[in-house]
Amino acid sequence: MLSFWILIGIVISCSLYILMKYEEYRPRGRQRAHQDIDSARAELERQFFQFMEVLDFQIDKSEIHASSLDSAQLRLDNITSDVELRDLVQDLKVSNDAYRKETSELQSRLKESQRQISQLKERAKQAEKLACLDPLTSIANRRKLDMELTKAVTLSHERETPLCIILTDIDHFKSVNDSFGHRTGDAVLRQFAQLLTTMVRSSDIVARYGGEEFAIVLPNSPLGNAFEIAERIRTAVQGQTWSDSEAALDLKLTASFGIADIRDGETTMDLINRADTKLYEAKRLGRNRTMLWNTAA
Repeated sequence: MLSFWILIGIVISCSLYILMKYEEYRPRGRQRAHQDIDSARAELERQFFQFMEVLDFQIDKSEIHASSLDSAQLRLDNITSDVELRDLVQDLKVSNDAYRKETSELQSRLKESQRQISQLKERAKQAEKLACLDPLTSIANRRKLDMELTKAVTLSHERETPLCIILTDIDHFKSVNDSFGHRTGDAVLRQFAQLLTTMVRSSDIVARYGGEEFAIVLPNSPLGNAFEIAERIRTAVQGQTWSDSEAALDLKLTASFGIADIRDGETTMDLINRADTKLYEAKRLGRNRTMLWNTAA
């Protein structure tokens, strides 16, 4: 019986956990993730209420079984012959066999519910992953960036470790869309995102900040290292030929960069705003350059 109630506790805990995760990601994900969450959530609710019905049934059966044991105890106290004792033992055996069968069937149903809940939990994970990806470039989206940057800033303050953020965008990107169409513009953005991810560490976070603007979060990275990374990327962008696989054209592009490192007690938005200020300064000074704003500025 102890293992039975442990199993019940596990199923309830899993159910409540997944319901909370669905509520957390439901309003903000991509359309596909949103639909998948709604579908899985409805199935989870069905499983949960079905489970509660089974639990109610089992509680009723347990009470009936306990009552039959009480009755057996009363009969036992008043037994006067071997025949009455044999009848009592037989009745208890029948009652116990029936209860054991019902419990076994219930445990099978609970295990099946647990299996289905595990599948729903995996679907929730996949939906969570989709909700954090930019649909065009398949890198982290703004929501994921906000989450990861908040964690990075908190750790930087707690451990007194360096942290930098790079904001970058493609120079004159509007002219790419205007001259060659949005399909080519989308192809360029995908290639740009791929270039960024190949030129940073696996511990760094690359995200699409919005439009043609991207962000790179560099935990445990001092300002000098961030500047070197930005310059390597800027040089690679300038030297690369950008193309659309479905159109016979080659493009030469440049990008601008703004960098800021963390200050004592600074919020994520303050850090982003300083990097953004430097990005616009790079644009104002002629583009295709890296500007930085360090702690001493």
